[in-house]
Amino acid sequence: DEYFVRSLYRNVLKRVGTAAEVQYWLGTLTSGQKTRAQVQADFNYICANRLNGECLAGAAAPVVSPSPQPVAAPAGLSATQA
Repeated sequence: DEYFVRSLYRNVLKRVGTAAEVQYWLGTLTSGQKTRAQVQADFNYICANRLNGECLAGAAAPVVSPSPQPVAAPAGLSATQA
């Protein structure tokens, strides 16, 4: 799961996730709160809604609709930093 989450940061958001960010998504996955497909959809949604669109060019995964649950930013981060 950790490799999956780190890959999403690298390939979709075009950056390295912080330790807190990675832990947030790992907790979401390991608790069963969301599936891998739902987490990937959340990353794609975050990418699609970036104002400057820097992560859209060459994104590894297609942009899809968000999962039904709202995307929460990891503790200590605003939604625009997530």
